[in-house]
Amino acid sequence: MLRSFSTAAIAFLALFVSGCDGTARESSPRQAAEPVTVPLEPVTVPRVTQTNVTFAYELLHKAGLQVAIPETFSVAALWEPGPESQSPHAGTPVPPGTVVTLHLRGGPLGSPAWRPHAVTVRDLVGMRASDALAWIEDANLFYEVRDIPPLPASDAAHLFDAYRVTRQSPAPGSRLSPGILGKSGGFRPTPVVLWVSLTSPVKGFVASTVAVPDVVGLSEGKAVKLLDSAGLVANVRYGWDAPRTGEVYRSAPAAGSDVPDRSAVVLYISLPRRLPPPGQEHEMEIGPLGRLVARHPEVFVGLYRDEAAIPHVAFGPGADPEEWADRLTEAAQGISYPAEGIGYRVDTCSRDRRSLRAIQDEITTDQSWTQNKHLAFAVWVQPETCTVRVESDQLMRADIAALVVRYGTAVSFDTSKGAAPILLDS
Repeated sequence: MLRSFSTAAIAFLALFVSGCDGTARESSPRQAAEPVTVPLEPVTVPRVTQTNVTFAYELLHKAGLQVAIPETFSVAALWEPGPESQSPHAGTPVPPGTVVTLHLRGGPLGSPAWRPHAVTVRDLVGMRASDALAWIEDANLFYEVRDIPPLPASDAAHLFDAYRVTRQSPAPGSRLSPGILGKSGGFRPTPVVLWVSLTSPVKGFVASTVAVPDVVGLSEGKAVKLLDSAGLVANVRYGWDAPRTGEVYRSAPAAGSDVPDRSAVVLYISLPRRLPPPGQEHEMEIGPLGRLVARHPEVFVGLYRDEAAIPHVAFGPGADPEEWADRLTEAAQGISYPAEGIGYRVDTCSRDRRSLRAIQDEITTDQSWTQNKHLAFAVWVQPETCTVRVESDQLMRADIAALVVRYGTAVSFDTSKGAAPILLDS
């Protein structure tokens, strides 16, 4: 359960001995006796891959282990991701305090249990996220926490003790009911939506560094997602003079370098191979697929063509591609570029389009993250990377840092030379 708090106590025992032959020895006042430390008993890593992330954290914490989550993730009262893999594996004997890293996957949708009532929403901004969620549950409301930053190694009592609320919707003082009944009798939840940031320092929170993964040879989308999963942010720079492969040919820092969590890693990417330009009829062919995706922002993050011009449909968290296979196949059947019968490919994102679009709108309207009042930049939801892309060669290091503090790995950057948009005279 979300509000189930637990503590694990680990005892340390040091024995001080005088001699081994049974005779007393005089100890020098200048030389203290050497302590003999009794090794701690190893603990067995429990299996948590069949649980949700909150319960997985609780199980590992009870076992005396720390937990790290390298990816940005989201949770909701009716939907919560669970560990797809864990390292070290279940059954491994490890010393107490060992960090167990969880990689998450989407979880099933739950069935709402609710009663009609309305509550005045309190001000949750600044509260510890675990306390805010406890208030929401006590008020018998639903919650959603979006774009939770990756969690460095933590042994806090509760998963959300390491986070603090930075924004909420609806605003404090609003009257809110758990949901709305449609004309057909279906129920649509109206949750309290929270955005959070890591709390540092926080009791039980251990700052960490991560190793830059090897992204050389990967496409832009795969490279940015791999950095995201490691808790790092991509700053793309296109190499106009490099051989055209459409792949990363260098990163800075290089693979294997230890950097602070949520650092920006520069990806040098060559342009894709030249393809015959699509004709107007080809752009019309992809129209039905694009319209289907655009009509369902609750399901899809978007549609894009990869470096080989193959269409990709990006699903958001919790969506089932199998449920949409027939409709997508029908919409894509007329696509003949870059080849007849090319169809489409499926991607999955850990963020949904609505949360990404909210970040896009906020970056555009609230520019307190930059001191440059004349900054020319572009910002949009990029389905290929499952991030909000901010593009400008005028971005300063402080601008990037401020946006990463706000949005974590949900943003990526393009600071290639010439990336700044041209401002038109008004």
